[in-house]
Amino acid sequence: MKTYCLGYTHEKCDTCQHNKNWQMLNQMPDALRKSMQSQAQRVNDDLCRLTRMGAYKPFREVKS
Repeated sequence: MKTYCLGYTHEKCDTCQHNKNWQMLNQMPDALRKSMQSQAQRVNDDLCRLTRMGAYKPFREVKS
């Protein structure tokens, strides 16, 4: 995981990989989450929104 984003109320956020990464981080125990989060870059959601969701990265579901 290289990036994460806290998301925004835009509908694209629900299908963005950066936001899915944030949701996954929040499900981890604090020690692991903090370690992984410190190595990842936070996507600036304000800048993303101002560039009409310019940092949007589609979420790809892993098929089992």
